Amino acid sequence: MSGNIGFIGLGLMGEGFTRRLIEKGYRVAGFDIDAARTKAAAGWGVTVAQNAADVARQSDIILTCVINTAAVEAATLGADGIAQAPDLKGKIVVDHSTTELEATHRIAKALAARGAVANMLCYFVDAGGRLVDHAVNDRVMAIGLDVVSAVPNVVLAAGGPQKIAAIRAALKAVDANVLITDADTAAALVEG
Repeated sequence: MSGNIGFIGLGLMGEGFTRRLIEKGYRVAGFDIDAARTKAAAGWGVTVAQNAADVARQSDIILTCVINTAAVEAATLGADGIAQAPDLKGKIVVDHSTTELEATHRIAKALAARGAVANMLCYFVDAGGRLVDHAVNDRVMAIGLDVVSAVPNVVLAAGGPQKIAAIRAALKAVDANVLITDADTAAALVEG
């Protein structure tokens, strides 16, 4: 991936974010439900997208900064939302909005259904435990997963049914000796 950035919500905060990203040399695709804001953003270099799904289609990293929970849900799960983009595999979605925790969980679940799997030591990995080809992984300031695999005793700790795909990916990514988890998650992992 090339590191193209998408931004949904081009109000005061979105303007500041996108101006700075463009100033730093990033290509930014953007959309706001207020057409005047989207048009204004084109003036400082934002590539205009038709809707949130189009932002996601054009971008590797998708940022949202909208007014409330309903707006976040519309931007992510709505008819023209991020989740409607043709392929989200390997893409990163970051919400900067003030939202309810339950909504964040619903949105994360919906995006996971589209291919998002796990984050290990700040590295993003796919279901096979392989690093996602993305510029974010090149900038992580953490021990490498290959170094972790070389450690004689590696312990992974995670639990809950929502973590099963991530645990499977982690077990493929590193040679772990011990997995600490809850009984239900362990049973689900063993069952396949």
